[in-house]
Formats: sequence, structure tokens, C-alpha cells
Amino acid sequence: MHALLFLCFVAFVRGQFDTSVMRHYLDLSFARYDHTPMDGVIEEVEWDSTVYKDDANNDTCVNVIEYANAHTCPKKLDLFHHYDHNQDSCLKVGDLSEEFHSIDFNNDNIVSLKEWEDYFIQLTRHLFPTFGTAPGK
Repeated sequence: MHALLFLCFVAFVRGQFDTSVMRHYLDLSFARYDHTPMDGVIEEVEWDSTVYKDDANNDTCVNVIEYANAHTCPKKLDLFHHYDHNQDSCLKVGDLSEEFHSIDFNNDNIVSLKEWEDYFIQLTRHLFPTFGTAPGK
């Protein structure tokens, strides 16, 4: 989820779709998730740990308020609803697991940097439909 913070920042400040800048920020966010072990891929357990980081009251459910408090993106509510696959207003490990498998394009149960970059660039285009278009077009 932190990857989208970088994308939101880029979308908000730059106003144009520059994939080289986005890839730089995505590379930084990828490194935040690749932590146990730091081996150049993200495993599902590394991705799922986001629930525990954002869950302020430790009930294994990140509600919309906790999510909003943990993230600064102007589109954070859209992001929350995107990640909330079963639409129960609670992000759980199961929601993140489903998202992980969406990112893992080749279904090898690990996410490479390329899969990470490709997925989040596509998601940015989905969440920011006018991103990359010139003003007045």
C-alpha cells in the first residue's frame, strides 16, 4: 500500500505520466517491502505484514479511519476500497493476499520488481484516469 503513496505524490505534483520518475519511486517502495529476507523479491508474508503496520488498535482489521490516518494520498479512500476485496470495510490479511496475487502476474508466489512496477503503473492509470493528459484535453 505504501507504493501508492509514492504514486499519489507523483500524480499530485507532476500532473503528467512520467514512468521513469514513477519507476524510481516504485523501486524505493519495493525495497520497503522486501525486508525478510532482502532478496530482490517480495514474498506474500512481507506484503501481508502491512495489515499489522497500519492496524492501530491491533484487531487484525485495518478500518477506513486507520487507513486514512496511516496514508496521505488524496485518493486514499479510493485505494482503501480498491484493496477491500470483499467490501466489508476492513482490510485483513485475506484482502492483501488477494491483492498480492493480482500483482504476481506469473503466479510464482513472489513479486519481482518488474511485476511491482507494471502493476502499480496500471493501477495508477486506473485510479487517476486523467493522469497524463494535458490540461484542456
